[in-house]
Amino acid sequence: MHFGFQEHYSIDHALISMTETIRRSLDNKKNGCAVFIDLQKAFDTVNHKVLLSKLEHYGSRGCALQWFQSI
Repeated sequence: MHFGFQEHYSIDHALISMTETIRRSLDNKKNGCAVFIDLQKAFDTVNHKVLLSKLEHYGSRGCALQWFQSI
């Protein structure tokens, strides 16, 4: 879930949401993990084609790669 730049939401909401999602996964004997990325200025100094190429090289595929392409 995306919480950045939304009125009345903070990092606390993101942490609570992820903690609950992981807890439910573990309760159901499934794996759980979270990835938090601050992209506010990340793409200002990076060559986008090179970054996308490296992400794909290291295994990003499907929805994850498409999400980075859309930024």
